[in-house]
Amino acid sequence: MAKIEKKDCWEWKAQLTSSGYGKFNLKGKTILAHRYSYMIFKGDIPEGMQVCHSCDNRKCVNPSCLWLGTAKENMQDAKNKKRLYDQSGFKASKAKFTKEMIEEIIQLDKEIPRYKIAKKFNVSAGTISHLLNKKTYKGVVS
Repeated sequence: MAKIEKKDCWEWKAQLTSSGYGKFNLKGKTILAHRYSYMIFKGDIPEGMQVCHSCDNRKCVNPSCLWLGTAKENMQDAKNKKRLYDQSGFKASKAKFTKEMIEEIIQLDKEIPRYKIAKKFNVSAGTISHLLNKKTYKGVVS
């Protein structure tokens, strides 16, 4: 329990993913701490389901804060709580890219693989793909 600080949320105090979720290694495999907590305290996670946080704290592993939902339900929860980026992606406090960075990413996409772009900007390849496939920063990527 040295890796958890218990208050209302049980905050993970060890290693984090680049997006701020608790993680650890088990038998050579990376495990997300909140998913592991859900499995221990509440049971199996059906394929395709996400473990969502009612507290909106990515470090939280308190089973009372965790619920199962589809990706769509999780996004709707984020939208209802006004945690999503605006359509431009620039008014949100968690926006990762400036307009200049996006222009550079678009140019680099013509030259190098996306995983290398992701490494350059210290984000996941999925983040780059979402940007380039216009799933994020709508209205900015043309």
